Amino acid sequence: QNSATGFALQQDTLKVTLLSITGYQGSGSSYFLNNSITGNVTTASDASYTYGTFFSNNLITGNTSITSNGADGLYEANAANEGNHYIGNTTFNAAGSGPLNICRLDKSQFDGNLTINRTVAGSTSAFNFGGTVTGHFTCTNNAGGGGIVGTSLGNPGVKTTIGGAINITANYTTPDNFKMYRLINQTGGGSITVQNSAAGFTLEKDTLIVNSLSITGYKTGGASSFSNNSITGNVTTASDAGNTYTTFFRNNTITGNSSFSINGSGALNDADITSSGNKYIGNVTYLSTSGNINIGAGSFTELTQNLTLNSASGITLGKIKFNSSANTIIEQLGTQPIIISEPTIEKTGAGKITLNDPVTVSGILTFNGGNIFSSTGNELVFSDDAVYSGVSAASHADGPVTKIGNDVFIFPIGKASGLTPVSISAPALVADAFRAQYFNQPPQSAGYDSTQKDPTLHHISKKEYWLLDRTAGTSNVFVTLSWDIARSGTVNSMPDLRVARWNGSLWKDEGNGGTTGTNNAGTVKSLSAVSNFSPFTLASGTSLNPLPVTLINFAASKCNSGICLLWVSENEQNLSRFEVEKSSDGRNFILLNNVNAGNVSGRNTYTSQDISPVNGNNFYRLKIVDADGTVKYSKIINVNFSKPQPVSLLPNPASDFILLKGVGDYRLVKIIDLAGKIQQQQAIQKSIEEINISRLAAGIYLIQLSGNKEAITIKLIKQ
Repeated sequence: QNSATGFALQQDTLKVTLLSITGYQGSGSSYFLNNSITGNVTTASDASYTYGTFFSNNLITGNTSITSNGADGLYEANAANEGNHYIGNTTFNAAGSGPLNICRLDKSQFDGNLTINRTVAGSTSAFNFGGTVTGHFTCTNNAGGGGIVGTSLGNPGVKTTIGGAINITANYTTPDNFKMYRLINQTGGGSITVQNSAAGFTLEKDTLIVNSLSITGYKTGGASSFSNNSITGNVTTASDAGNTYTTFFRNNTITGNSSFSINGSGALNDADITSSGNKYIGNVTYLSTSGNINIGAGSFTELTQNLTLNSASGITLGKIKFNSSANTIIEQLGTQPIIISEPTIEKTGAGKITLNDPVTVSGILTFNGGNIFSSTGNELVFSDDAVYSGVSAASHADGPVTKIGNDVFIFPIGKASGLTPVSISAPALVADAFRAQYFNQPPQSAGYDSTQKDPTLHHISKKEYWLLDRTAGTSNVFVTLSWDIARSGTVNSMPDLRVARWNGSLWKDEGNGGTTGTNNAGTVKSLSAVSNFSPFTLASGTSLNPLPVTLINFAASKCNSGICLLWVSENEQNLSRFEVEKSSDGRNFILLNNVNAGNVSGRNTYTSQDISPVNGNNFYRLKIVDADGTVKYSKIINVNFSKPQPVSLLPNPASDFILLKGVGDYRLVKIIDLAGKIQQQQAIQKSIEEINISRLAAGIYLIQLSGNKEAITIKLIKQ
């Protein structure tokens, strides 16, 4: 204790319980060199000490505690080939203003936990020449003085590996710099928290596994760099309100949620130069309260999950790639419109993108996989001259799409089942805007009565329709609809196809100005430019082009000693027959019955019976055959003949009719309103009974069955 002129321990080989040198002071440097010590080691300078303490080329087997209490500098591994080896836990304490330098010019090895504590402001540098820590690494500096953790760029190729968790806390009471280079750890659970770093911050070429990494309140005075890192954990950065310098994010991979905030006038540049793209495997939030945020100006920034913006202005989105099989939500919590110049969609599997706010494409949108789901008020918008590429049945927009400008445009819209484009000719003005959306349901179901039509139209598609609206401007445009037999039904006379438009009370004939493609797939253009906009669908001027035969329902139920089948279709035209097929395994089917098609307008009901069902599962399907030989199949239904047949009601809710299955043991059905009044009743004659409920008002009713068995009641919702 209290050595007057420092101390010197050199080339000693000792086995002790404890070696302690404390309170040393005076006018000379201290040296702990070339020793092999088995035992715990403690050194601590006096608060008055101003000279350096040097630890080099030692082997210490035991726990080590080294403390600087004055303005003296602590220099560990101070020259080449002078690294130390610590077998045990090691602690460095800076309780004075002197500099703390660990692994200054050579690597040291720490076989145990390493802890660095600074409680008085002063310079701290750890792993300038790399190092190895087999245990946990903890570094705490709540006083200031700046800090560098890891190898600076002046020592390329030298890194620091840490086997355990990393915990770094730097909360500078007076702002000082924080830098971290080439740090690698292999165990999660720790965290890195840095506050009030002066002149920005630097994190480069680090590979970290942490729960969180947070750098907040960093000040002005120099640019900040977050580059070439691989971080597993949640990452947060937020500049101070007074920061005027740029923060650069380049070539990072972050596996976790990320939040980046710019609170001063300094910008944040994310992937701003060639080959600097970042990859975010998690949710990403960008917040701008003052400065600009520029994302993907020079390279693609890749996002796998949600993108959230919070800004009134200042965020510019350039090259953004949305990939992975995870779902993505894009939304703006502030007021600034979301505009992306070059988005790319590369979703795999069931991954999709959902827009919670309108998203405008100002350059080119590339579809490479997955669908964009938009909705009313949250449209996908293409600005003037904006285009797209790569659209396909597996990658398109599902929901409303708006096009602004005077460009010919094919709307890249559809459903999960495929691409269903509609197109317009070029409007007259760049301020004109049109919005389109596809619906794979009968127009009738949305209130567009297919029986109300111009005399020049023979029939209207009962399968699909498009909403095409002019939302800005006065331009008239030609409208082109598409068809595909898989979704639209049979097309056998392309010249007889028509573009039909609902005018509020009937379907108007917009004519046929030309077709493309084949009977299998193609397009039909309106004869003239359309001046009014509303729902559009395919139609035919003759009985040809039957478009879809709509199979409303197909059901089967036990009846007596067999199985009764019933199906309902509508929109039959040029239909030859229904072939009822059966199977005992759901894979190999044989013909059971042929039922000729009625080809009567409106709804048609058919029945058939299997008088020889097998004991167990009986599978059935319909083979629907057109007059030209075109074939399509219904869904497969199953009846287990060995089990009692329960009573079932479908559909429910219903609008026009219902089917009651398994009611062969009942004799009467009543439909009763909630006031107890019988609104409708009829006798039951077969196991599957069809009931027309089109005259019932919308509401809730009770279906009451009575007869040979105990009466039962089923709730019905009438739409």
